[in-house]
Amino acid sequence: MYPSLSIDCTDKICSIAISDGDNLWQIESEGEKRQARKLLALVDQCLESANISKGQLQSICWAAGPGSFTGLRIATAVSQGLAYTLNLPLLAVSSLEALALSAARTQPNLQGSILVIADAYMGEYYWAAFNLSPTTKIVARLSPDSLSSLEEIQIPDDLILILGNSADDLVTKNSILKINQSVMRAQDLFVAAETQYSRNEKISAMHAEPVYLRSKSAWKTLSQQEQKLHKAEQ
Repeated sequence: MYPSLSIDCTDKICSIAISDGDNLWQIESEGEKRQARKLLALVDQCLESANISKGQLQSICWAAGPGSFTGLRIATAVSQGLAYTLNLPLLAVSSLEALALSAARTQPNLQGSILVIADAYMGEYYWAAFNLSPTTKIVARLSPDSLSSLEEIQIPDDLILILGNSADDLVTKNSILKINQSVMRAQDLFVAAETQYSRNEKISAMHAEPVYLRSKSAWKTLSQQEQKLHKAEQ
């Protein structure tokens, strides 16, 4: 699948990363204004830094969600456009699973369950639970990507780590061994993308879709003030 390009706009930071399987290059940009134009410029900058041409790319992976409504639409559209133009396979990665796999890679001795949680606004959170086994090197899902209130989150009994930009919100209610108030980055997608690629879970550009979890109509219920705050924080 390498060289591969990854795109993430699930949170307030937009990032582009390129990996050749051994080396990694990443560029970031904060803010939502003219995000689509920024992404294409970031792709060119990252390719130039890596000294890799678009024609050398073998795959594109992107954080399909859950995450920012606007960010997901833009990241999906840019990924889809590039994949179609370059005739490349796409790999749709869960933003929550990407953080879990990244933690497993960087902390290989972790054993137990981890919870990834991200602010979904409107008093709700995106979350998913995973189990890490250092013996088998397997990260197993304990729940699907979900959307709920803080009180409805299903916490594993053997929870050892909370990841995500809303980790602190959950920690106030629970005693956790480790906390990582992390934010998704494009470089975190490659581990999950590798697994999908090996399972032949590639998709064509025509089938690229974002994963919202929340319906489009629900986003419209936000007050004007909440919408402005949501955009400002992205």
